[in-house]
Parts: sequence; structure tokens; C-alpha cells
Amino acid sequence: MHHFVTAVIRYLLILVMITQRVAGQQVFKESAEEWGINHYHRGMYGGGAAIFDFNNDGFEDIYLTGGLFRDKLYKNNGNKTFTDVTLYSGFAETSRFNTMSVAAGDINNDGYKDLFVGTMRNQKNLLYLNNGDNTFSEISSAAGLERYEWAIGAAFGDFNLDGALDIYVINYVKKESLTYDDHGVVNGFDHDCFPNQLFINNDDLTFTEWASDGVKNAGCGLAVTATDINDDHAPDIYVANDFGTWITPNTCLQNNYPDSSFTDVSTESGLNAAIFGMGIAVGDCNRDGLLDYYVSNLGSNVLFQNDGGGHFTDIAAEAGVLNTHAGEKFATSWGTAFFDYDLDGFEDLFVSNGFVPAAGFISTSQEDPNQLYRNLGDGTFADIAPEEGIDDLRISRGMAIGDLDNDGDQDMIVTIVGESDDVGSVLVYENQTDSNNRWVKVSLIGTQSNHFGYGSKILAISDGIKWIHEVDGGSSHASHNSSIAHFGVGNVEVLDSLHVIWPGGYRQTFSDVRTNQMIVIEEDQDHYFIAGCTAQNFDNYDPSANYEYGCYKEITGCLDQLSSHFDINANVAAEDCDEPLSTNFADNNIVVSPNPALNTFTITLPDPGLTFYTLRLLDLSGTILMHYTISSATFAIERGSISSGIYLIQVIHDGELLATGKVILE
Repeated sequence: MHHFVTAVIRYLLILVMITQRVAGQQVFKESAEEWGINHYHRGMYGGGAAIFDFNNDGFEDIYLTGGLFRDKLYKNNGNKTFTDVTLYSGFAETSRFNTMSVAAGDINNDGYKDLFVGTMRNQKNLLYLNNGDNTFSEISSAAGLERYEWAIGAAFGDFNLDGALDIYVINYVKKESLTYDDHGVVNGFDHDCFPNQLFINNDDLTFTEWASDGVKNAGCGLAVTATDINDDHAPDIYVANDFGTWITPNTCLQNNYPDSSFTDVSTESGLNAAIFGMGIAVGDCNRDGLLDYYVSNLGSNVLFQNDGGGHFTDIAAEAGVLNTHAGEKFATSWGTAFFDYDLDGFEDLFVSNGFVPAAGFISTSQEDPNQLYRNLGDGTFADIAPEEGIDDLRISRGMAIGDLDNDGDQDMIVTIVGESDDVGSVLVYENQTDSNNRWVKVSLIGTQSNHFGYGSKILAISDGIKWIHEVDGGSSHASHNSSIAHFGVGNVEVLDSLHVIWPGGYRQTFSDVRTNQMIVIEEDQDHYFIAGCTAQNFDNYDPSANYEYGCYKEITGCLDQLSSHFDINANVAAEDCDEPLSTNFADNNIVVSPNPALNTFTITLPDPGLTFYTLRLLDLSGTILMHYTISSATFAIERGSISSGIYLIQVIHDGELLATGKVILE
């Protein structure tokens, strides 16, 4: 009788919820085109996305891997538009790599987030150092991260608690063990896999690989997160492995800090699911203050509820989040995340689904819609993707969550992959919830800990209800969510308390924290800051704020990064942009080719006769990098050690500047 009553109540809850949605608008609006984001990942593997603020202007930006296409970095303009700054910022060379995954973390604690980009087999991984001036430099070789495996995921974490972020890289199938189907997709199950790698930060922009075999793992990893499994305030490692029944199940490595070792606790923790592990979501699905884990799969997914004491139980069937089938065939799940999309105080669950060919006994559906499971607050979830308009049928892979428009609710990026040149853009889901529910956002600044507090746990409490968020360095699938902790708290106007437990266990506690605001907490401080625009001459000035964040003022300028008039600070398009980049960049027959160029480009000029030309190569800040005096009509320039990006060419004759053009170095 009890089960019957529970089922009836659950049915009525779903019915009311659907009725409300039919009467009102859908919560999510797909806004990629409107916001100026147009990109997809060429190839069937990877498809990473990261939401992070690369220029510290208070607006979250977007990085997208491209596979066989060039990656994209989109700058958030603060007005629901984004500008492509890929070439300007130094990511031109990603067109020469088959990029898979991305994670963002501050490796030198300078307050700017850097990027680790994983690549497919036989290509080196990429580490981009944020220069703090809207540009990045690729330093993987100098940093000791030049490896040639198949890095389909990575997570930042301070595993030795020295205040510097380390990197754990998961690798996939070795080339020599692969067989392929007609789509170029891996067939069979008896594979050898590249070992995973833990790189320890030497705090001098170099890394040393952890020598112990205990972290290498024999599985074919597809997702990883650095997370505190046993609540000892030191980050452990959880890996979702593909082909788990045949090779190695999902693996949990417990950090034995202060001992320099890890112990495999996969079996005793119950986290050793032998599945086709694809993605990992970290959250608290039942508001008990303990972290739970959802792992996506080909077929039935698993939801590991934390029983306390380091043990977990799979409750996916009881909770209604198995996502086993799409039609008559198996569903294939990849990126996934817990987030409270409607701010009602219960964490919901998103799952990106996407077709991948498989053996006949696990035949997969080509029409495999994404899933959004709403947390009903009674231990069960309801799939409401159709009602909320996000059950897209394209081939999804990675995804990331973050508040892209600073309106207090979380938006979502879902990557699309494919083998053709044009399969549609990435999906950008703008959250338009119109509920009166409230929220709190928390951003951390570490002083003894790593700068952005990766590995910290933030606990909010009101009337005995607990909400917990762990600031992680990467999870989902090949992707990385925003590092700003985001809580939906229902109708709570003031939290009784808010606690930050930093890596290593140092704890800060604050009482009577108002909701509907973003706060910034600095390690060792006895007070917090209220984030908002503190400048009175900006459009969104907030008199209650005492920490500058997200100031917006309309700045009209050229938003085309290939134009000589491009303004990195502009947020509204002007009309005075040049024509798109071509080999001709002047009216007097000056030609640079090829453009873009890989190693060498040639400049063709009018015959100087008995006089000379002066050629200069400058970066976009105006610094002269090369200077030549020539008397011939053609001249070849070797790039040497100059990094990828957009550069200016100046042609001077008889002391007069004839022309300025641009060249892209890939």
C-alpha cells in the first residue's frame, strides 16, 4: 500500500509540473545563434567545453574543442553576445591538432585561469598559460607535459596540498590495439589502454610525472574528477572507464596524504561499476550534505548515493534516472551534471546523449535525445527534457554549466560532434526560469590554498537543510563547469550559516548570509565580499557591492578579430570593420601568402627600384618582433619561435608607412 501511495503522489507531482509548463514558457531557450556562438566538434570522440572567466571581467567565457577543426574561445561581452577571440588570443595552432578535452585552472596562482587541452593519440597535449592580457602562450613542452597518448579528459587538483594545482590526465585506447567500423569508431572490447598520468606542479611552470604505478590505472578512461571521496579534505581521484566489464571497471584512488601514495578503494567503496563509463556528475541529490556521483554509460547509468563512511550504493533505478533506452535500442550518455535549474533547492540532473556505433548485442539508437531529470524532492526524478525544450536529437558529447548572463540561474553548453563539415552548432541553453526561488553564488580566493579554491567544499545551511558544493577542476565528459559555486535555495531569504572547508581542512564560517547575491570569500578573512559593479559610471552599478565584478557599459567597436580596427574591449558591433582577411591587404599590390601561414610566409611588393623597403612584424600590442630592410620585390619570413596568433605587418618606404596588414600564424 505504501508503494502505491508513493507512486500516486509522484504521478500527481509530475502531472502538476507538466501542466504548469504547458501553461507557461519553456525554461530553456536555445540561444547559440542569437548570442553569436557557432561551432562544433569535428570527429566522434571528445567534444569538450569549459566555462571560465579568462579575462577576469566578471563575465564567464566559453572554450570549445574542435576535434579536427580549430578550437574556439568566445569572450562574453556582458550583454548576451559573445565575440570569437580564438586567433587574437593565441589558439590558431589548435587547427593542427585533433583536440579532445579541456580543463581550466590557475597553475601559477596569478589569478588568471590557464587551460589544459587534451589531444588524440600521437599528438602532444597543449598547456596554455594565460598572460593576463587577453592572450595565451602554449608551454606544454617547457612545462614537461608533452605527451603523445590519447588525453580524452583531465582534472586539476592539489593532490599534495602545497597550494599549487596538479593535473591528472586520463588516456584512452592504444592505437595498435584498435579495430574500426565504417565510421572510424572503435570496435571490440579487448583493448590495451594508455596509462593515466598524474603531473605534480613544481610551482615554477613545470610539472613532474608522479613515479608510482598506483595512479596509472589500466582502464580506458573517458571521464575523471578530483573529488574528496572519504571526506578527509584531500582530493581523491575517480575515473569512469570504458569497456569496464572486459578491461577495468570504474576506479577510485584514495589519496593517502600526507603519505605520497594512493590506494585503490574501488571495490570497498562500491564505486567500481563495470560499465561503459562516459561521464561523471558530482552533487548532493538528497540534501544530506554528502556528495553523490552519477556516472553515464552506454545503456543504464548509475547513481551512487553516499552512505557516509566512504561507501556508495547505486540507486539509479529507484530514482528513475537509468536512461537505459532510446526507443528500442540503447541510449548512450556522455556529459552530465547536477545543477538546480529551477532554484527550488533540489539539485536536478542533465545528461547529454549521443549516438556511437556499437556491437549488435548492445545496439545503440541513432535518435538519442538529451535528458533533463527534475529532482522531485522525494528521492525520485522525472524526465522533463521535452517540456523544457532541450531534448535535442543531434549527437551530443561534452557539456558545461555556468551563469553566462549573470542573472542568478545557471545556463548550459552542450557540444555537438559529427563527421561532416556542417552538422549544426553547439547548443547554448539560456535559463529563463521565472520562478520566485532564490539563489546564492560563491566565488573563492585562496591564499594558502590554490587561488580559486579547487577542492574546497562549500556548505550552506538553513533550518536544518544542507546544500553542499565541491569546487572541482573538471568532470562531466572532456569538460569543465564554472568554478563558481551555485546554490538554489527555494524561498530562503537568509541562510543560517555558510561554511567553506578548504583543501587540508581549514574552515571558515559565516552567519546570516542573505540570498540572491554573489559573495566572494577570501581564505583567512573573517568577512566576505558582495560581488557586483562598484563603478558608478557603469550601466549596472550596484551600491550594495564592495567587490568589483561584472561591470557593464556599452562600448561600440569592431568585433571582428581579423580587422585592423578590432577592439578586444568592445561589446557592441561598429560598422567600421575592414573586409575579412585576405592575401591582399593594401590597395597598392602588397600581397602576403599563404595567409594563414604555418612556418613561412612570403610578402610580394612593387619593385622598389634603387630604393629599399622596411618590413616590420608586430604583435597586436604594437611590440616589434621582427625588422627587415629589403631591396627585392619578394621576401620570405620564417616565424622561428613566434607563437601562434594574429600579427601585424607594416610596410614602410622612404620613411612613409605604406600599409598595415595582418597575418595569422597557425
